[in-house]
Amino acid sequence: MESHFATYKQVPVHYTISGTNGPAIFLLHGFLESHKMWEDILPLLTTKYKVISIDLLGHGKSGCVGYCHTMEEYAKAVDAVRKAENLRRVSLVGHSLGGYVSLAYVDLFPDDVREFCLFQSTSLPDDAQKKSD
Repeated sequence: MESHFATYKQVPVHYTISGTNGPAIFLLHGFLESHKMWEDILPLLTTKYKVISIDLLGHGKSGCVGYCHTMEEYAKAVDAVRKAENLRRVSLVGHSLGGYVSLAYVDLFPDDVREFCLFQSTSLPDDAQKKSD
């Protein structure tokens, strides 16, 4: 697993690359997690895919661009990784918060997405109870 950094708004966005030169899959972690949450499933993906595990803004080794980040801000930082790796289209797997980021990415950059998967996430907005938890 190789560690890399892209730059978004002059802050580092950390990511790792594992696997082959096959199609690229971006793994996006949940709230208060990091790229390390994916380590157990990497062996299942790396034989066929170029797997890029990203630390979202304010998580892991990535910097912050403000006190609070919007889903669109996270998505734009993810796109900085796509550009840094000179990738045309990517697949996205988003866990929890990463799922919301994936949906924002699809909205902002639909032509750059091959497919996406929501893992323990939803396409529906949080209800009032979940927002208060």
